[in-house]
Amino acid sequence: DVFAYIAVNKRMGTIHCHIYHVPKGSGNRAYAAINNAFKMLAADEKARGSNPFAVTDPKREAAPDLLFRHQIHRADLTAIQQIGAGQFGAVYIATHRILQRAVKLLRNAASTADKDEFTREAETMLVLDHPNLVKMIGVAVQQKPWLCVLEYMKYGDLKSFLSTCREKKIPLRYGEMIYFGEQLASGCGYLASQRMIHMDLAARNALVTDNNIVKVADFGLTRPMEPGVDYLLLREPMKLALKWMAPEGMDKKYFSEKSDVWSFGVMLWEIASYGANPYSQIKTQEIQLKVREGLRLSKPPGCSDEFYDVMNTCWEQDPDNRPNFRLLEMRLSGIREANPTPSRDVGLVVSS
Repeated sequence: DVFAYIAVNKRMGTIHCHIYHVPKGSGNRAYAAINNAFKMLAADEKARGSNPFAVTDPKREAAPDLLFRHQIHRADLTAIQQIGAGQFGAVYIATHRILQRAVKLLRNAASTADKDEFTREAETMLVLDHPNLVKMIGVAVQQKPWLCVLEYMKYGDLKSFLSTCREKKIPLRYGEMIYFGEQLASGCGYLASQRMIHMDLAARNALVTDNNIVKVADFGLTRPMEPGVDYLLLREPMKLALKWMAPEGMDKKYFSEKSDVWSFGVMLWEIASYGANPYSQIKTQEIQLKVREGLRLSKPPGCSDEFYDVMNTCWEQDPDNRPNFRLLEMRLSGIREANPTPSRDVGLVVSS
């Protein structure tokens, strides 16, 4: 079967048609699931009227202590426009006390599992503070719809940003690519210093804003390391992206800073390939065996040897032989300083 959908990116001024070959009989199921999700979003919007942040159920719910201490008044939020829809519901640009913010809504019909994940991600973000991690501003979770208020990243996710560069034939300068990687390594290094494992590093989960600033986002799968050790043995079922996963994660459910480093290497490859899909010619179910046998992503066209070498150090089979994020940040910083690049705001060029 073939399944397709059209995505409109208002921020970048692009329209993409995504076409997938799916197992026979699953195309209609995918359509039904997505159609049902849009119907639920439409029902939520109708219940809220012209104000998407308005309370739809006056009943108050108890909030975990950390979230309660970071409550904001939804009356201080003014929606500007919807910019997307995530796992939990719609995402808006809004003003909050003059500043622009991104606001994620949890749909009214959310499952208990979705509520738990929404809460866990908010609690994780509230304890993190680094210039290259997307900042949580506050929440409103005592009445429906639940809201999560984040700093607004003007140019959206890094994967779409890179794809737009390719489509509009706007090549990134070498120093700009390296600077993206350096910032992401810095944010990931801080995360590791807090004994956290992101577990879903990919270009789609990083966001871009003014002055070529990029930040790690989407902490829904982030988990703390186990007490007394520097790893996590995953015991809960979790949907993870195999093409970004380290072999020890696929084989043994073993995750650490070094498994995040592997994923970071794939993210660098995405930067150098302008948002291409890794292992695009290989079926997902074959990835685990191929990687175990030594398959690695090939050097993207135009990529320098030294940048590709950084990627390859992230893909060492033995986690102990991979660099940590601090070393990666230092190495990328050294490459950038040795290759000075004229200053420009790439997002401004791409979105014009």
